[in-house]
Amino acid sequence: MDFFADLLAVFGRAHPMLLHMPIGMLVGLGLMELLGVKRGYAPISRWFIFIAAMSATLTAASGWVLHEESGYASSSGLEWHERLGIATAICANVCFLLRLVGATKYYRLVLLVTVGVMIPAGHFGAEMTHGKGFLFEPLEAKEVEEPVLPPPVAEENEVVTASFERNIAPLFKARCYKCHGPRKSKGDLRMDSVEAILAGGENGEIITFGAGIEHPVESVVLEETELYQRLLLPIEHDDHMPPESKTQLTSAEIDFLRLWLEAGAPFEGSFELADGVVVPVVPVAEPEAPREQKSSAPGDVQALRDHFVHVQPIEPGSNQLWVDFSAVAALTNDETVHQLLEPLSDSIVELSLARTLVTDLSIPLLRAMPNLMRLDLGQTLVTDQGLGDLSGHPKLQKLSLSQTQISEACLTSLQSFPALTHLWIWNTLIPASFMPQLREDLPQVTIEAGDLFNTSALETEANLVFSSEAPLVDAPPEVETTLGSVEVLESLTPINTACPVTGKAVDPQYSIVYEGRVIGFCCPNCPKTFWLDPAPYLSALPE
Repeated sequence: MDFFADLLAVFGRAHPMLLHMPIGMLVGLGLMELLGVKRGYAPISRWFIFIAAMSATLTAASGWVLHEESGYASSSGLEWHERLGIATAICANVCFLLRLVGATKYYRLVLLVTVGVMIPAGHFGAEMTHGKGFLFEPLEAKEVEEPVLPPPVAEENEVVTASFERNIAPLFKARCYKCHGPRKSKGDLRMDSVEAILAGGENGEIITFGAGIEHPVESVVLEETELYQRLLLPIEHDDHMPPESKTQLTSAEIDFLRLWLEAGAPFEGSFELADGVVVPVVPVAEPEAPREQKSSAPGDVQALRDHFVHVQPIEPGSNQLWVDFSAVAALTNDETVHQLLEPLSDSIVELSLARTLVTDLSIPLLRAMPNLMRLDLGQTLVTDQGLGDLSGHPKLQKLSLSQTQISEACLTSLQSFPALTHLWIWNTLIPASFMPQLREDLPQVTIEAGDLFNTSALETEANLVFSSEAPLVDAPPEVETTLGSVEVLESLTPINTACPVTGKAVDPQYSIVYEGRVIGFCCPNCPKTFWLDPAPYLSALPE
């Protein structure tokens, strides 16, 4: 089964290779048929048309398989490329059927439509690979790039320093995020977090450290570090980065990146610069085009309700949704979440996946929800790696990770959430000794970890006083109080020694006050009998 899945994945990745064949054949067919119409030639051989139709079908099928892999976030460009590609394959097969039955006129007409559909399909595919506006980018006016970075820091000893956070990360954001960021990860490589940079991509690590050494100074093997070596390749080389069509790093930026690598590629703290070295000004990263806000289709919302998932608008009339999987948590896995939530990803503001079976595989979908503000992942199988994939979400404010496998390694990821205000991390792998540092590094975040017990009672209740409680029979004589409007006698000793109801010896604890006299009884039932009709029993009492 695994071999079949791997083979299917290879077929999907053959899409970039297969797509050139139907493009060439269909365009060639169109030109030849135009010439045939003009000069009165017979239509092209049916076998040639059959090959073109089959190649278009294989291309569309491989593209469909490739779409199921991670690496490309859902976008309108991807959707149109997929739709038009499938339409091209269908039209090509219709061309073959019409040619097979001899309907030459209709065959040539549909062939013209096929080529017309194929051209925009190719255009959207190019934009997916090279970025939006790729076709006309050379004609656009080049804007002067404005600096955004602070100047290098001069410490007390006047040594100029720089850091990854201030200087290197903005450089990556400006030059690398478009292809290796949260929205797209070509080659399975992301550069928007420390964990992702160290993990590398499908070709392995992009920074090579000395054997057996973690991060000591001067431990980077520069000549084996792909991140640096690809910058030095000729710009026309297939492996040169950034691609020839993208904005290139300046020589000063390349030299500065080399200095950081030579310093051991430190991700925390500062590294010193030699005398005369100037930190290059990094341009503002190109803003991403705003995502088209999709409305939540009634059918997509009903699909959640059909699966017993709670869904409702944040407020009446709003298109923004609150979704909660609590009722079906034990039956909810990554596949279910993708199936039900992907069509509504733009509309979800509050989402609870607590106690479900979701893993890190669902995190890219959550990262692609642009309006997500509150997320509960408590008691799930999410790890530090998954949190790294979620890092940088621009709107996430409240995040619950209680009872997950999150550890202290998540600090860098947590620091990347610009809007985070509340964090719940009860019963995780983060030790209590790490909490002070976590709160110091996240001063704007309210952290609930169960390690602080400084709570106080909101309200206390006064001592209860029941009107049915009579004074003790052995109360001291000096006690003076009132029960209703009746003054309690100085002595509460019964005036009788025999119970007026049964004649048995009196037990003082069963005493009552009647007409100013304390009357004793032998048991708790006799006072009840006495109160029903006292007259018959008064004669048995001493005067």
